[in-house]
Amino acid sequence: MKFVRIVLCVALLLTPYAFVGCGEDNGPVAPSPLPTELVASWTYESVTFGGTEVPLHIALDWRPATVTATMTLAADNRYLYEEWDVAGGLTWTETGTVSVSGPNFWIRVTRENGVPVAPDVTSGMWSLNGNEMIATIQEGADTIVTVFTKP
Repeated sequence: MKFVRIVLCVALLLTPYAFVGCGEDNGPVAPSPLPTELVASWTYESVTFGGTEVPLHIALDWRPATVTATMTLAADNRYLYEEWDVAGGLTWTETGTVSVSGPNFWIRVTRENGVPVAPDVTSGMWSLNGNEMIATIQEGADTIVTVFTKP
């Protein structure tokens, strides 16, 4: 469920501002560098669908043996999603780009485990509270909120 992970990433980047749908929105034409406060490796902490918390392994559709996931956002707009097992081995990766305009974000996945895929764009809103990022995505009638933390 690559889409759900992307939606959760987007939810990570957006929250108290409202909601924006996922789909064909490709984001700003010429992305500007990410705000410095977003440039980090973020660890997934929780996900709620319609106000109900969902275990991460279900919400993110983790591969067997996965115990944690991170999303890394780089200043040059690179996006990296990684799932890790208990021994610190990678179980899944996604790469692409991220664009931000104010409280809005767009994540465009272009590779899964290094293999090119048809671009898949997820959008939403983000907010920060200290070392916590909250991303909110509107998927139909459901609001998906993802909370991330950084060291």
